[in-house]
Amino acid sequence: MKKDTTVILALFPNVVGLGYVCLENPQTLLKAGIMQVRPMSNKKALNHVKDLVGIFNPKIVILRDFDTHKPRKNKRIQQLLNEITTYAKEKHIRTFQYSRQQIRDVFELHGATSKYEISKHIITCF
Repeated sequence: MKKDTTVILALFPNVVGLGYVCLENPQTLLKAGIMQVRPMSNKKALNHVKDLVGIFNPKIVILRDFDTHKPRKNKRIQQLLNEITTYAKEKHIRTFQYSRQQIRDVFELHGATSKYEISKHIITCF
């Protein structure tokens, strides 16, 4: 990686593990994948995040933002998001959180409104 690049790490914790995408600037995909964490625990998932940070040294971490008015969302995942945010701050990594609606609004500008259309748009970008 060049010194003048910005590495972005997007993380998506879920009930089975952790999805991630690492980009060098917005245009270059470095790595993407899904890590299954068995048995599921925030400690193990956070260790995977620390490994990714160690490998890619991101300047920005992007996380999903839970809607606070939806109490049925998984509390463990919310706690993990808080732990990732705290860890990123300790490492002086900027963090941003975006809701599902904010992401949909951005892709709608490109004519993609369904999950399928959004995935097609992302594929054509890379």
